[in-house]
Amino acid sequence: MVVVNRHVRNILRLKGYQVHYAEFSGGHDYICWRGTLADGLIALIGTRKEATSGAGKAMQRGK
Repeated sequence: MVVVNRHVRNILRLKGYQVHYAEFSGGHDYICWRGTLADGLIALIGTRKEATSGAGKAMQRGK
């Protein structure tokens, strides 16, 4: 599965997408993801400050 994830990451980057990617040694349980859940959510939806900036507004309009 890690090989496929890395491949998708590389393809997305080649196509110009901004990709936030991290690998961890562990499973899908709270102990493994508790320290990075907030980081993942911020990478996914951004912050209030980003949403009110010019770049954030352009991204919201799909540009």
